[in-house]
Amino acid sequence: MENKLLCYILEDEMAAVNIIKKHIEKLSDILDLVGYTSDFLEAKSILDGIKIDILFLDIRLPKTTGFKFLDLLKQKPQVILTTAHTDYASESYEYNVIDYLLKPISFEKFEKAVYKALGKHGYNNNSIQKNLLPRAKKFVLIKSSENSRILRVNFSDILYLESKNKSTLFKTINKDILSAYVLGQWEKNLPENDFLRIHKSFIININFIESIEKGCIKLSNIEAPFPIGDQYKFKLQDHLNNNSIQL
Repeated sequence: MENKLLCYILEDEMAAVNIIKKHIEKLSDILDLVGYTSDFLEAKSILDGIKIDILFLDIRLPKTTGFKFLDLLKQKPQVILTTAHTDYASESYEYNVIDYLLKPISFEKFEKAVYKALGKHGYNNNSIQKNLLPRAKKFVLIKSSENSRILRVNFSDILYLESKNKSTLFKTINKDILSAYVLGQWEKNLPENDFLRIHKSFIININFIESIEKGCIKLSNIEAPFPIGDQYKFKLQDHLNNNSIQL
């Protein structure tokens, strides 16, 4: 696509920013990220000076709300709301809101929201599908040990995997799935760019990492921290060194 849509992120949770950035990177031939911030005054200065096509906007911000921020803008972009709360859905209809994404944001839902934005910009549905559909097929088929059903689960929806005796529990955004295969088998078959084993009992989706502190990892929207096993510390550190931004 020759003319990419310019987008900007106003979000106060760095973990959510990182997830959105990774989703944008996957659609880099149609989206161009101008920048991101948690400061609404900084965002206002940028958005008043540059015409942004899509704004990924958190509703709850320090010192203001996403809706009050939109009232301040001279030129209003299309808005995709990002939030952990569901009680603002009705108010969002009063603004130029394309979609309402609940955290943690899966790539599948993010992609659909971008699809809507492209449609509103007049792009042909066939050209949109040509760009988006090949990326949507990033999934795993899991045979449930509880009812033998085979379930399709997108990688972007998996929060973590936990060893359960000779089975593996998949914790996804929407549900839990128990697989008959052991954790080691899944470790070999999941993409290394997205999944990392940090303990003999856990594999995490690195896109949901919120913080690392005192030998534990905190994932977005998961209350209990995950321990980092001694034998996995070097691999984790190597991953962080290769994927962190040095300031």
